[in-house]
Amino acid sequence: MDKETKEQLSLLKFNIILTLIYIGSLIFSLILTYNEELKKQKKKPLFDVKKEKIYNLDNRILIAFLTLGYFYINIKNDLKARKKGKNVKNFDLQVIASVFSFLSVIIVLYVSYQEYKDRQVNIIDIENPEL
Repeated sequence: MDKETKEQLSLLKFNIILTLIYIGSLIFSLILTYNEELKKQKKKPLFDVKKEKIYNLDNRILIAFLTLGYFYINIKNDLKARKKGKNVKNFDLQVIASVFSFLSVIIVLYVSYQEYKDRQVNIIDIENPEL
């Protein structure tokens, strides 16, 4: 295998790892939403309020790191395409989408942090924003 093929394979493996972690994060987000549903039904929740806020914030931080990982992959693919002289329009669009995704994650992370600090309403009451 040449160096370029090895680099492509390592990016694909990194993408697989990120995707598996992201699926786990989505499942945990479902659990947090179910916990909120239990509270609304006046049933015993899975987590107390403090743990729920910590888990919610941690999950949002994880999603921010995952989004950065996808951004890294998109940048690497864009740079490789430029190096080969390929049409980079689609790669550029993916990079732009990654930037917007990261901005939205930062906003959601800020809201989750405010919730954690009891300065905002519970974001899960409004919606459960994920990428």
